[in-house]
Amino acid sequence: MTGWGVNDTVDITHEFGHMLGNVDEYFTTNGVDYTRGGSTAGFRDASGGVMNNPSNNPNTNNYNLIARKAQDLIGGGASCSVQSI
Repeated sequence: MTGWGVNDTVDITHEFGHMLGNVDEYFTTNGVDYTRGGSTAGFRDASGGVMNNPSNNPNTNNYNLIARKAQDLIGGGASCSVQSI
């Protein structure tokens, strides 16, 4: 995590996503087929979110993970949600 920001400016958002707890969305990861049965590229797909293609924005599931973690940290029955703008 110390060299990519200097040597690789394209993947910064992707790597930051890992710092927030998101996993790679390449090929099949953790039992999830991100190629949709081979109908999309497994890596840097044009329609993939930031965890597949760093040129793109995060997907809703990436934001939802952060909201769930924030809710766990806040505790006490608080709720966090993702809102589209």
